[in-house]
Amino acid sequence: MTPPGLVTPSVNFAPSNLRPWRALRASILAVGATVLALGATPGDPTVPLWGHWSVGMLAAFAAATTSGILAYRAYTRRTELSVANGHDDRHWSHRIDAVSTGFAQALISGLLVALTFIILNGLTGGAHVTALQATVAAGISIAIVSLIATLAASRNETIHAVGMLMSLTVLGSLTSILTTPDPNWWQLHFSQLGTFHVFSGYMFNGTLIATGTLIVAFSFRVRRVLINARRQGRLRSVRAPRIFAILVACVGANMAMVGFIPVNQQQFLHDRAATGMTLSFAALLILTPWLLRGLPPRIARATGAIAVVLVIGATVFIFGIINLAAFEIVAFGLMFSWIGVFATCVETRHAPRAAATQAESAPESARTSAPAPRRDVASGRPRRPVVVSRRARRGAPDGSAARALPPDTRRATMSSLRPSRVSSVRRPARGGPSRGGPTPTMRVRPVARRAVL
Repeated sequence: MTPPGLVTPSVNFAPSNLRPWRALRASILAVGATVLALGATPGDPTVPLWGHWSVGMLAAFAAATTSGILAYRAYTRRTELSVANGHDDRHWSHRIDAVSTGFAQALISGLLVALTFIILNGLTGGAHVTALQATVAAGISIAIVSLIATLAASRNETIHAVGMLMSLTVLGSLTSILTTPDPNWWQLHFSQLGTFHVFSGYMFNGTLIATGTLIVAFSFRVRRVLINARRQGRLRSVRAPRIFAILVACVGANMAMVGFIPVNQQQFLHDRAATGMTLSFAALLILTPWLLRGLPPRIARATGAIAVVLVIGATVFIFGIINLAAFEIVAFGLMFSWIGVFATCVETRHAPRAAATQAESAPESARTSAPAPRRDVASGRPRRPVVVSRRARRGAPDGSAARALPPDTRRATMSSLRPSRVSSVRRPARGGPSRGGPTPTMRVRPVARRAVL
């Protein structure tokens, strides 16, 4: 039985039960709002694909709003279906998961639409489009990203949450790279993208802040799934849920601090935040073999491999073979890879090793199959169990017990209680037979046959 307030990782519902096609209705409303905004554009009836007051900017805001609402509703709907199926998923941290899922899907959808229009604007050389063309492009993009957000939120387990965080980081960084005014930023480090007071700088710093905040919210989920694994006997350490939740929250808080403090404003605090994020992740790698004992062994192997690659990358960076930007790409990729492996291992159910060994060592005579179901004598069909509630037993009059039987059994019982057709038996009269007359017969009362149930 699932402990109260803990999520059951194996529960997953088909998207058809969640009705994701409702995203199209909301997309129509978003398209209508976009059309009104484009119709209210003063001056030239044509609008640019990207830039200030462009179709890409309006479509990105509309997609973010629509996808965020639909993703939040899809996640809460999934929780309602889980509760209806007998799983107690009403823990308070599920509200944090629902809000963070809606927020993350809103950002991802907005970034996807913005990135699409940025690429189209670059390919067309900054072309302008009419209101009808802008409406069609905005409508298609909003409908697609809204549907994707709804489907992603409806299957939002721990591994999907990790993929959501990684997608947000990649899309935000890619959008900032494509719009940065400095094409040589990669010769220094990624923090150089956040030093400009333009759209690219705001996008990069905002991505770090949003991802760090979502990682802090993700720490509550880490604690919950580890407690669940502990109560199921798959995790040995009692202190693992709290320690890992604190370390994951430290990684997210330091990442958000890196975005809050650009490197060109307070380099000392910026570097301390980056160092804290690195040390928190290193502590996760070091404590994994001791605190996560009992989980599948592939997490220990993955931790060792990631630690080796990270040490090799740091050594190569120290000797000047690669620059800091390349090392940051490697470090972030390894960090999200480890979190993904952790998510898959912590939600993997394995049968207890002792139970499996005992089942294998049991003799053949003990491993017998289940007995065949009992069959009804009259009909020959398998007998169905009869369940009569206590209230029905109390209120039922005498002789009405047959009403509680299944239809087939009740029909067979009533037919067996009918009088037999052979009901006459010849027996001599008390006064003896009469002379010259036939032997009198006597009608005997029919004898009812007992029903065999």
